[in-house]
Amino acid sequence: MITEGYPLAKTRALQNYAFSRKFYSPVTNNSPLYAVDCEMCLTTARVNELTRVTMVDEDENTIIDELVKPRNKIINYLTQYSGITKQMLDPVTTRIEDIQAAFQRLLPPDAILVGQSLNFDLHALKIIHPYVIDSSYIFNIHGIRQKKTKLKTLSSLFLGEEIQTAGMDGHCSKEDSVASLRLVKLRLKKGLFFGDTVIERYENKLMQYARELAESGNPIEDLSEFDVKKDKPMSEFDVKKDEPILEPNHVEKPAVEERAEVKKEKPRPAKRWKESIKPDLIKGMASNVFSYLGKGQRTATLIGTEARLNSFPQFVARCAKSMQVEANEQAAEATKSEIGKAFITVTGLDGSPQGGQGRITREWVEKVDAQVGDIVNACQDRSLVVVVLEGAFDVDTQVAEHAICFAKVSYV
Repeated sequence: MITEGYPLAKTRALQNYAFSRKFYSPVTNNSPLYAVDCEMCLTTARVNELTRVTMVDEDENTIIDELVKPRNKIINYLTQYSGITKQMLDPVTTRIEDIQAAFQRLLPPDAILVGQSLNFDLHALKIIHPYVIDSSYIFNIHGIRQKKTKLKTLSSLFLGEEIQTAGMDGHCSKEDSVASLRLVKLRLKKGLFFGDTVIERYENKLMQYARELAESGNPIEDLSEFDVKKDKPMSEFDVKKDEPILEPNHVEKPAVEERAEVKKEKPRPAKRWKESIKPDLIKGMASNVFSYLGKGQRTATLIGTEARLNSFPQFVARCAKSMQVEANEQAAEATKSEIGKAFITVTGLDGSPQGGQGRITREWVEKVDAQVGDIVNACQDRSLVVVVLEGAFDVDTQVAEHAICFAKVSYV
């Protein structure tokens, strides 16, 4: 969501944005889908502002379909794209705040919003929502992650449905929201590798690696050792012009030379390893810096109280030396003395008194802030400094909220 530019937190730039709910619940397999699509017009603010929004539920029932009048004067209705005209908007009194209130009133706490390039719609709505599925991201026919395909093309290729056929009369947000919903539901039905040529070519490797992890007793979620090469453009693959770009059930066959090297194995009984392959498998697409420490003969040091050290994931603890201290003060001093000795130094500070269990006071926060500042100031020139605030666990909603990460390069 960060790389795609989704609104994630109320920063200074997003101070006028609203959260889609006052609180959220964790998503489950039964969390409902709601498809959203917006139309925008160019205003005197020199930005495209919201003029129509449609939201449908996963049964394609219309929940919201409203015209919205911006406060800034419209200078270009962009009718060939938006389908909006002056005559349509003249009698409208609905404002963006009314739509935000409707979202807060109508969405369940575990709702998943879906849409085509949904990040632009959420910015137009000035709404922050944590759970999204973007059809422009989960479908990829180019083999290049950053290259997106139009909704019209995806609908034609995968659904066999032609949309956006009105020509100069523009798009219909109801039609577009339904199309993106159907695409997402199709992908969920077909599975992880369907419709995405970026990860499709790693299907055999990922499945084999997951099987080996499950059979060896290692945690299936730790795919940090799996090596996935950077995306290659489709031109580097052997695809003929008269063949379809994407075969939904395509499984890549190994080359003859590779097949000759594979040792025959005894037939395995049906095992539950397939059942243990969760959506978290996609984490293998990201590299874990700790997995490269041993390969590059680099070292890492973990510093903190016993509780803090025990909170680090096992795959981190396995790669690093641990230094146990009694309190934040000792952790800060130990960190300053260790800076430069290891390639990575990770320090866990308690955000509240009594080992993180006490009441947070202004005095305590100021003390922790000063300790973090001392550590940052002690860093060597051109060090990458990352400060992670893990947020707080809301006992009412059972959700960890308000986590945030800061990163900077320290120049001495």
